[in-house]
Amino acid sequence: LHATLKQRLSTVYKLRLQHNIKTLCRVLNVNRSTYYKHFYSLPSSRTIENQNIKQMILHIYADYDKRIGAYKITYILGRDYGIFISVGRVYRLMHSMQLPPISTIKPKSISRPKELSGCYANHLHQAFHQKAPNLVWTSDFTYLKAGGKWYYLCIIMD
Repeated sequence: LHATLKQRLSTVYKLRLQHNIKTLCRVLNVNRSTYYKHFYSLPSSRTIENQNIKQMILHIYADYDKRIGAYKITYILGRDYGIFISVGRVYRLMHSMQLPPISTIKPKSISRPKELSGCYANHLHQAFHQKAPNLVWTSDFTYLKAGGKWYYLCIIMD
């Protein structure tokens, strides 16, 4: 079977009045204990706590115009609500609510060691005004984030 566990459990639940639960669980490859736990057990204290924290996360997320990530939400939960939990837990809860991960951590710049980077001689000697075009070119590059992807931008000036 290629159905998820949740789909198989709901199928057992729907057919429980027409067929034996033991047979349904065996045919659909679901443990009976999993079936009974899923439909007939009370939620744990951790589940209830997670539901309360999810409501607070949603409230904070809406207050900040949907532009806040797990790090800042963790800080606000501790500061305003006295709930001190890990960033990973906030991230997991946000992921379960299908809130997009927003990161303000800048990417690390990668630099080469001096022996590999090469030091070039100063041929221009700050004489920026040249007599004719195409005698001296200068360039610089940077990277920009647009549409969720990183792009390199290289500018060349004559």
